[in-house]
Amino acid sequence: MLAGRSAKLVIADVRWLLSSPLLWVAEGDEGIENLRSASLSRVSAALDDLALAPIEALVDRVGAPPKSHKLGDYFEWLVQLWLSLDPTLHRVSSNLVLSQGSRTLGELDVVLENREDKSWIHLEVAVKFYLGLGGDSQALWFGPGLQDRLDKKYYKLNRQQLMRSTSAEAQRALAELGCERPEQIKRMALVCGVLFAPQGTDYRPRLCQPDHLKAPWMTLSAWGQCRASKGRWSRLAKWDWLNPHLAVASSQARGAESAASLAGETAPVMLANELGQCCFIVPDDWPRRAWQRRSEAVHAWRQRYAGTRFETVFSDCHMAFSITRRVEGGQCWPEGFWLGADTPGNTAPLSERDNQARREELRQRVAQLGLPAHSMKTSDPWGEYPEWGLFVEAEAARWERALLDIAQSLGQVAIWYWHPERGGKLRFL
Repeated sequence: MLAGRSAKLVIADVRWLLSSPLLWVAEGDEGIENLRSASLSRVSAALDDLALAPIEALVDRVGAPPKSHKLGDYFEWLVQLWLSLDPTLHRVSSNLVLSQGSRTLGELDVVLENREDKSWIHLEVAVKFYLGLGGDSQALWFGPGLQDRLDKKYYKLNRQQLMRSTSAEAQRALAELGCERPEQIKRMALVCGVLFAPQGTDYRPRLCQPDHLKAPWMTLSAWGQCRASKGRWSRLAKWDWLNPHLAVASSQARGAESAASLAGETAPVMLANELGQCCFIVPDDWPRRAWQRRSEAVHAWRQRYAGTRFETVFSDCHMAFSITRRVEGGQCWPEGFWLGADTPGNTAPLSERDNQARREELRQRVAQLGLPAHSMKTSDPWGEYPEWGLFVEAEAARWERALLDIAQSLGQVAIWYWHPERGGKLRFL
């Protein structure tokens, strides 16, 4: 992966992961920005020195990067290089495997110890490049190869990967590594990358940072008709995606690319020029294939829950709901459903003051619809993530109407489904 690559470019990539705007910050994570900025000030001088060194000096510090051509593997190697230079952040473990007997439960990307305040940190890292089809729904942003989708990664990172350090298996593993209070470990996500919107639009996913890096994409046919295509654009290898302008300036990128030279491409290609501009050029059938993937995903959900009691698609959303029948101690309370004001990706408890404010906002909106609502604590239908919410009294025959009224009032998009074993759930799209 480092063949023909200078230390200057690699160090520029390390600076990029420490200074570029994050794609998103997990809710409850107030530390990643401070962690990055403080670390950058500590390692800046060392980065300057290494930029002038031979590439072998970098390999000597942390070993050679993986031989795979996956950008994520290169990014993880850059994270290791960064941490090797910071005297305050001690990397205790990378890719810590969690097991339950012979069963592997997953990994923690990085475990750190902050030598200043003695705190421990569980850090998940990712670098992502998504192309949007339009609108602000995370489900409409795909990886170039259509194998990845922003909403899936968002959910997986926040609800699965970051939550792994709360499991009993993780607590034991952290204690064995020397963590005295594993239950107090901080959870952070370092998610860097670029979002590409259709040329001439300013679409952005609603849960991403407002200052995220952005660029356009267009089809090959549109590229051939674009005046900008007459300039000098170079094709970038994957590991040049982090710093396109430096790759072009250092002649790392391949030569000028015209529409004719890209005619046989079956996969999206990233181009860049010496002005620092970049764009993705996709085959003409790429948008159709992306929309087909989206349709297949929705169809799969409907097939999985073919026996749903209700299925209603609402308008657009910024919050997620979890709904379940209120059953406590074998007693079934009046017919109704539980309504949670949970923002997708919540990885740490909000303050009780914030929780109360959210519940009160929901209660007032529900009251305006003529539905009684009471605060209560419960969990979602899977028995996970207990949280406070509202129990809304409504006869079963009115659930669909009530949910539709509430969703339209708050501006939501979701599918409500009822599973005979798992209960009900309103899943946003």
